[in-house]
Amino acid sequence: MRLRSTVPCLIIALAVAMATLPTVAAASYTLSISPSTPVSLGTIITFTLSLSGGSKNTAYTILFEVVKPNGNGNATISTPLQTNNIGAGSTQPITYPNPTWTASSGTVGTDVAGVYNVFVNQTSPTNVGTVQSGQFTVSSMLTLVTSQPVAGSIVQRGQTASISVSVSSVSGPDTSATVHVLNPSKLNVSLSQTGFGVYTLYYPVSYSDPLGPWTIIAYASDNQGNSGTGSPVTVMITKNDLIVYSLSTYDSRGSPTTNFSPGDKIFAFFSIRYSSCSPSTPGQCSLTTGQYSVGLRNSSGNLVANLTAAYDGGLNGGGFYTSTGYPVSTFDPGGTWTLIVSANSINDGFGNTGPGLATSLPLQIVTSPLGYWPFVVTGIVAVLGGIITAKRFDTSLEGFQHLEQMIGGPLPRGASMLLLGDAGSGKTILSYQLLHDELESGRLCALLSYDAFPEDVQARMTEFGWDI
Repeated sequence: MRLRSTVPCLIIALAVAMATLPTVAAASYTLSISPSTPVSLGTIITFTLSLSGGSKNTAYTILFEVVKPNGNGNATISTPLQTNNIGAGSTQPITYPNPTWTASSGTVGTDVAGVYNVFVNQTSPTNVGTVQSGQFTVSSMLTLVTSQPVAGSIVQRGQTASISVSVSSVSGPDTSATVHVLNPSKLNVSLSQTGFGVYTLYYPVSYSDPLGPWTIIAYASDNQGNSGTGSPVTVMITKNDLIVYSLSTYDSRGSPTTNFSPGDKIFAFFSIRYSSCSPSTPGQCSLTTGQYSVGLRNSSGNLVANLTAAYDGGLNGGGFYTSTGYPVSTFDPGGTWTLIVSANSINDGFGNTGPGLATSLPLQIVTSPLGYWPFVVTGIVAVLGGIITAKRFDTSLEGFQHLEQMIGGPLPRGASMLLLGDAGSGKTILSYQLLHDELESGRLCALLSYDAFPEDVQARMTEFGWDI
């Protein structure tokens, strides 16, 4: 009887004791991944695991595993976690990548774009497997924003185009990028970093860069493998106008002057520069190649010569000089002549033209009555020739048919004539024709010339079929 009464008492006492024991809560794990937003290639990721409700004052062993996207590899690292007297604790921050990770395959690093999976396992004091997991995303895209130049801008050849591009990854401004654009000739030109993630280029548009639209597209990449392309910005490149300046003349002695007389030669000099040029290349403002024409008009406005000018770097600091010159003769009319470079007659070979308006210089041609001495001598010879001929043949002059039509009748016996006219009006040809007609009629003729040899006269008359 005593034993039977004792057993129920023990059962009741055990139940009361168990009811008074404290309740042990299940362990809770929290995984923190930083940054929590997508990152760029090469970014370092930080993991921290926190534990609450664990065993008091206990050393845990935690295994982190990172699996890279698309089967590109995985790596693990083991780290301790110590709880306090209430069963809470956390690991030290774990960085990925770092040399203490062990790669099972592939490489350790955020070197592949995509989603990375993170698994956390408790391996001691008991091996309970995966207790927490998470993800982070790596992007290889760089974002490029071109702030200069503004689309639709006009850039003249010789000016400097300012190009400014901001480069950023998903992690923020990228300060290690290599940035370049294509210049108008489709060649790579690099931008330099001038600010936090800002890259700039001051490009001098050359006089030979293609005219028309220039589409600027910025390209960037960094040493982590991130890359990106900016949106296109199109500007227009226009020609540079050429300006003629320092138009001047020199005489045969090399002296600068605008006054000339028969026997002198007129030499022209002028310089050509671009209306707009880059401050960084001031030496390229002047044109130094090519050959260009400068016209010479007499006092009647008739064009008497087109002189060809070539570049001479030793004259007046460099310019275009007509080395042949124009010889002023006694036949040239006096008065105000004009040296002129016609509008848009100059082209540098790349489509830059000028001048926009004709550039001219007035010259004074001074003649003297003594300049007509050849005509006087010719008249005297003609008179004497007429007298001698009349006495020798005792015949009358029949007159020149062509001239009779012009003067309304035959020439009087022994008369002299003086032909005057502008250069190129036909004085010499008329004289040669009259000479030929008289020779054909059997008359004796004399020709006195100060600027033509007999063979020159004969060759010139032969061109017209006049055999003398």
